[in-house]
Amino acid sequence: MIKSNYFKIIFVSVIFPVIFIAAASVQPVNRSDEHKARAQEAAQSFMGELQGILLNELREGGPVQALSVCADTAQLLTQAAAGELGVSLKRVSGRIRNPENAPDEYERKILEKFSKMHNEGKEPPFIHTEERTFNGEKEFWYIQSIHLQAQCVGCHGSEDQIAGNVRKLLRDHYPGDEATGYKPGDFRGALRVSFSITNNCFLINE
Repeated sequence: MIKSNYFKIIFVSVIFPVIFIAAASVQPVNRSDEHKARAQEAAQSFMGELQGILLNELREGGPVQALSVCADTAQLLTQAAAGELGVSLKRVSGRIRNPENAPDEYERKILEKFSKMHNEGKEPPFIHTEERTFNGEKEFWYIQSIHLQAQCVGCHGSEDQIAGNVRKLLRDHYPGDEATGYKPGDFRGALRVSFSITNNCFLINE
């Protein structure tokens, strides 16, 4: 009996506190700021590269050449940048040109929110962040608004701003095109950056 009580005392006084401390040291950690910074860096890198290519094509060959890059290169560049940056990238719009940029239901709600913010005169860019779960996998989603640059009206402006040969290319490449009639500064769409955070949900305190 004395021996049994001795081992009980040892467990309660030594083993149990160790188990308790170990369990307490594994705690959920909020890394939203880190995730947001990573997403913003990816967004800036991708958009900077894409805009640089388009501006170069505009200088060298005008809207026709830039439009060809949009038609043939932009999606490939998106895929390549996503692989290089280790994230998922998608450009979306409520008025699409390329069907691959059509938003899903969730993205459409964010676009509607951004459009309302634009109409209310809020200062861009507009940003939405959220942690989402798909089949048990947690992802961090970062969505940033895109606004029309002045040099883009040759492909996205009013009918009198778009040259006849550009309009023909648009009809040939995008017969269902909705992405015209914009003015510089108008809300054009958004870029979504997302990545898995399933393995970054817990922190071991030292």
